[in-house]
Amino acid sequence: MGFFSKLRDKTRPQSDAPQVEPISDEDFEQRVLKSARPVLVFLWSSTCPYCAKMAPNVKNVYSRTRHLLDAFHANVADAPHIAAWAQVRSVPTTVLAINGKIIEIVGGFKPEQYLEELIQTRLALPQYNANHPG
Repeated sequence: MGFFSKLRDKTRPQSDAPQVEPISDEDFEQRVLKSARPVLVFLWSSTCPYCAKMAPNVKNVYSRTRHLLDAFHANVADAPHIAAWAQVRSVPTTVLAINGKIIEIVGGFKPEQYLEELIQTRLALPQYNANHPG
């Protein structure tokens, strides 16, 4: 699965390494729209150099925030329904969703700190925190 398969840390056992899971149009409804947890969805393209630079940031941020949410990734060419849901206009696009509703759409390359602060801030808001205490 493209970028993320290359990011596995070979020195740690796979069970310890947090994985940003691949997602498809077929399992999107169950894994994202019906999720009891907030989700981060990273949308990318194999021809996008910024996507390749952004993928490690998403993985690293997820490793620090996995207690708060689940994370998925999809190639927009292989997941047109997910891309339409996320209103993708360009890649990379990263979406934060709660109860299947988009809370934030982040377009383009962003540093880890930006993503982590976005997650921490948005999930700390009372209207989200009441339903998802973490």
